[in-house]
Amino acid sequence: MGTCNRCNAYKALARRDFCWACATAGERESWWKETGFGYLEATFSGKDWFEGFTLAETELGEMGHRSGGIDPYELESWENMLFLMNWLGADLRDARLNGRCLAFSRLDRVNLKGIHLEGVDLRWVSFENADLGGANLRGLDMGHANMPGANLAGANMEAANLAGACLRKARLEGARLEGAVFDGTILEKAKLRGANLRRASLLRANLEKADLEGANLEAAVLPGANLRGANLKRANLTRTNLEGSDLRGADLKGAILTAAKMEGATR
Repeated sequence: MGTCNRCNAYKALARRDFCWACATAGERESWWKETGFGYLEATFSGKDWFEGFTLAETELGEMGHRSGGIDPYELESWENMLFLMNWLGADLRDARLNGRCLAFSRLDRVNLKGIHLEGVDLRWVSFENADLGGANLRGLDMGHANMPGANLAGANMEAANLAGACLRKARLEGARLEGAVFDGTILEKAKLRGANLRRASLLRANLEKADLEGANLEAAVLPGANLRGANLKRANLTRTNLEGSDLRGADLKGAILTAAKMEGATR
């Protein structure tokens, strides 16, 4: 372990003199196979394993790997980096994850309901059918996250980055999404009733058949967005930029369109 010899900004990976950010795709794959971390499966019983990275009071499930297991010193490389881990179905409500890097990890069906996360790197994470209802994810980087079917109802995701993410059929009722970035995000058939998307950026986002009834989209930016068949009943579209968007089949009954920009929009 030490300083990365390429950027001098992060700790180098165990058995390597470069960090994850500087590694090429081939180097990452090689390191991952060598250490065997990609095949760790853990089952947690509401214990705080992350604090201090101790194994005390932690129930570990079957550990499968390709290359002779995990050396004790290898755990050093987990400091602030829990990326590429498989937490499938784990209950992490009491885990202390602040400041950690979970990029590329698989957290499908995990229970993170009501959790408060700060400074956590969630890029490219898979949260398929995960429960994050009421979670505080404000300002987090969740770019390209895979979250189909995830429960984010009532979550605080203000100013979060979800560009390129997949939120197909996700539940976002009443979510706080003010200033969030959803550029190129898939929100097809997502449930966004009553969500606050004020000043959110949804450039070229796919909102086909999304339920946005009563949502607040004031001053939101949606040029080129796909809103075909979307439910926009009673939505607040005041000063919303809908230029070039596809609104064919969208239901705008009772929607507020004061000063909305709709040049080039298809209806």
